[in-house]
Amino acid sequence: MGLRSLKFRVWDNELNKMFDVHLLDTSNEMASYHSYEKRYSSQGYDMPLEIMQFTGLKDKNGKEIYEGDLVKWADWEENKRNTPIEWDEGMCRYVCRLKTGQWRMFSSEFSVEVIGNIHSNPELLEIKVLRFTQEEIDQLPF
Repeated sequence: MGLRSLKFRVWDNELNKMFDVHLLDTSNEMASYHSYEKRYSSQGYDMPLEIMQFTGLKDKNGKEIYEGDLVKWADWEENKRNTPIEWDEGMCRYVCRLKTGQWRMFSSEFSVEVIGNIHSNPELLEIKVLRFTQEEIDQLPF
């Protein structure tokens, strides 16, 4: 079994911008991160940052999938869905949270595509359920 890649990114609420992080420190009630674009430090719990971890999975195009990403996928009834990726503490795994509050397990078995994230693309957060045409069903990879 190989080592899992631990990667993070942060959404900076002050700048309304996502940064890939190459150093992250959350010790002593302080958060600091270093990206190639910015260095940031904050004391206390009112940090204007949201830290998101890499899930260890990639989408169908090879793009890394992070917590907070919005992904497009098809459920078992051939409905197209856009859902956020969230960490579920109780289940200790990443899930796709549906508008109804239900969840779906998230794993490499899904053929998903990253279409944005909850911060940069909130307009995509509304889950849309559409019916596939027969031609689209025939083109599904599973």
